[in-house]
Amino acid sequence: MTTQQLGRPLASRINIGPWVLQRNSAKEGRTYLRPLGTVERCYYLDSQRLRGATDTLHRIIVEVHGRGRQPEEVFSPVNVRRAWIMMKRRFPLLGAHIQQEDEDGRNVCFVVNNADLERLSQGEVEFGHTRSGKEVEEFMDTLLNGERPLSNQLLIRLFIFAEPEHRYHIILYSAHCVSDGVAIYSLSRSLLEEIASPSNGKLWKLEQRLALAMPQDDLTPTARFTLPKQRWRVAIAKVICSLRSQKSSVSLARH
Repeated sequence: MTTQQLGRPLASRINIGPWVLQRNSAKEGRTYLRPLGTVERCYYLDSQRLRGATDTLHRIIVEVHGRGRQPEEVFSPVNVRRAWIMMKRRFPLLGAHIQQEDEDGRNVCFVVNNADLERLSQGEVEFGHTRSGKEVEEFMDTLLNGERPLSNQLLIRLFIFAEPEHRYHIILYSAHCVSDGVAIYSLSRSLLEEIASPSNGKLWKLEQRLALAMPQDDLTPTARFTLPKQRWRVAIAKVICSLRSQKSSVSLARH
């Protein structure tokens, strides 16, 4: 089956902007592509040339108390992996990989496959034990200054370290093209909520979630205009700004 045969019915139901259905099969599911936006591509190219210099690291320290579920159950591998898959369903770019089709990085795309959102890649979620926060900080230093732990096939990783007295260190290490400083705080909160209070396998429709994963370029109000019209609007805006500035100067001179 071709993209043309399958893409039109989906597009008629949900507007998913620049996302294009590449293939749809019973075995591999639906695969969508979209080019990286200008900002995303800059972060991506910097990460390739500077060995992950733009990557984002975020740590949360959590202590588990209270009644009900045992602390070991809350942060058990089974529960954390389940919660992470829920995050991937909700935020599909967490399960995306990058496809670069040229050497200079002009043609780079996100690739999202719905089957990949339902499973974990090797090294995507890892668990460990630690005796102190200092050991965790040394591990974080290795992430930042050692060999880059990410690739085009794995854009974000989750590490959970258990410390005595039911204390847990949660580390999110992400490529900047899929998560920035603000987004990773939001992701952390959503992940902790899912770990603590399971949402019972809520199903997120892939196309609806992709419709929210747009490049910053497409969120600009003038993005829908042709390039000549965009230039025309910029020129008019400069003229209006200049006229207003002149009127303001004349008014001040009179006073």
